[in-house]
Amino acid sequence: MIAQLVMFAGLAAVYIALQLFDPIPLWISAVLQIAIAMAGANLALSTVRRLYPPERRSSSDNDLISGSFATVGAVYALVLGFVIVVVWQQYTDTEATVGREANAIADLDRMARALPVDSQRQVQDAARTYLRLGVHEEWPMMARGASSTRAQAALVELWTVYTDMEAKERGSPLYERSVSRLNELGDNRRQRLNDSQQSVSPLMWVMLYVGGMITLITLCLFDAKSHDLHRFLAMTLAGMLTLALVLIGALESPFDENLPIPPEMFQAVLDNLRQLET
Repeated sequence: MIAQLVMFAGLAAVYIALQLFDPIPLWISAVLQIAIAMAGANLALSTVRRLYPPERRSSSDNDLISGSFATVGAVYALVLGFVIVVVWQQYTDTEATVGREANAIADLDRMARALPVDSQRQVQDAARTYLRLGVHEEWPMMARGASSTRAQAALVELWTVYTDMEAKERGSPLYERSVSRLNELGDNRRQRLNDSQQSVSPLMWVMLYVGGMITLITLCLFDAKSHDLHRFLAMTLAGMLTLALVLIGALESPFDENLPIPPEMFQAVLDNLRQLET
């Protein structure tokens, strides 16, 4: 048991030290967390067997534990699966929002070619500035839940171009469609920034971790004839639950360093607009 405690403490110390000195890649973090969880499960099983040895348990105790594990496991699996589905849906919705925002800018640039030369140049310059600031300035800031004031200024400049147009220019059949695209651009930007600040509720995290530990401890209470098989099942369960929690943590913040949505669509539109200039 001492060796198991040392292994658990050693893995935890390595993980904490790496996190303190420099953010580590997601896959390394996941491997270390799974290893810590499996070592903790091994330690928990030994502790439970020492405090509540199998010879002190009756057959009715094992039946009670079995029923409790089935109930606790089913409820926890339901909650865990629900959270994974929700965060994954939010992640994919954010990807779609980024795509719609990039498409709106591309549409504005294309429709601006029907405007007078001065207005066309103003729209194109503001659109390129917005894309460039989004890729190089706002995307890194969203990892911290912040936004770029200069990108917002570029969006305001786009609005100013359209609101300052003369009545003859507003009579163009593409004017209303351009304003519609501009509204879509603003709506999707606000949604993107809002998504960058979303996260799983702390109370939900408490429920996920506490529920996982209760499920694991309930498994450790089983009276299994094969101690090795019992240890294998406990460590496997701990590893699987930890992997699920790592996935939730990576998906809850779509722009942080863990599993970020890249600005590839913004960059693709920007590159395409630059090619059209040449």
